Amino acid sequence: MLLRAEGISRDYFRNGRDTNFFTAVKKTDLEIEKGSCTAVSGRSGSGKTTLINMLSGLLTPTEGRVLFDGEDIYAMSDSTRAAFRNRNIGIVPQGQTGLKSLTVLENILLPAVMYGNEKDKTEKARKLMKQLSIEDLEDVFANELSGGELRRMAIIRAMINSPRMIIADEPTGDLDDISTEAVMKLFDDCIKNGCAVIIVTHEAECLSLLDVPVTTLRVDDGVIKTQSR
Repeated sequence: MLLRAEGISRDYFRNGRDTNFFTAVKKTDLEIEKGSCTAVSGRSGSGKTTLINMLSGLLTPTEGRVLFDGEDIYAMSDSTRAAFRNRNIGIVPQGQTGLKSLTVLENILLPAVMYGNEKDKTEKARKLMKQLSIEDLEDVFANELSGGELRRMAIIRAMINSPRMIIADEPTGDLDDISTEAVMKLFDDCIKNGCAVIIVTHEAECLSLLDVPVTTLRVDDGVIKTQSR
């Protein structure tokens, strides 16, 4: 088992008629296996992003713990957890996160550079850029890119350190059909090589492009239920 969430939940403070907090994700257990694909669906505001942020080490649960390969990631210090996440978890956020002062290639290589990765990942970055048809944008600055180009850059950046898990929040939202197919092919390859992939998406049709089984989690008002396998 690669990741195990034990009794995790997340509350936020908010003044209301009967209480001063609300529960974005209600107490739940989850298990994610190596080489698996998990799709997360649900209405806007249902708790999807809160859930994946807890699983990725970005948001401390109010209750419970998250074990990655047996290690409690929230028992780590902030700096240790950040370095651990950089090595093991690739994150594709829903928003655009490219650093405007860096080129596309520099943005992609940033996770490898930040913690002194011992291997040069430039060749790998260029190979992935070619697969997603942005190889001609290597020296273009991020502020010159379209939304779809930024999205593809972020996906490659999440893969650059060969993480053991990828968590992608609406990774195909800005992409046309051809780019969507290329991205899902990359995810498919990662899964077949043992990487666990979690995809938050409203576009169920993109999951049909995968050549692997998909476990679907439905989030409704903070309650997580397995829909299908």
